[in-house]
Amino acid sequence: MTLPPSARELTSKEWQLVERARSTIDANTDAGPDEDCVRSVLVTDLMPLAAQWTVDGGTQTYDLVMFTDQ
Repeated sequence: MTLPPSARELTSKEWQLVERARSTIDANTDAGPDEDCVRSVLVTDLMPLAAQWTVDGGTQTYDLVMFTDQ
């Protein structure tokens, strides 16, 4: 798979964030710990961890505005 030019290795803090997100998803979904399946999760469960990502710009600064109704 070809990665976009903005792709880079994750830092140790970013890997910690990934693990936190995974544990949040595991703790707040209906999938069991041994199940490898599609998991449902509310966006509000992940909002504290969220950052927008684009192909051109990579990871963007967290912006609460993207979660507000317009």
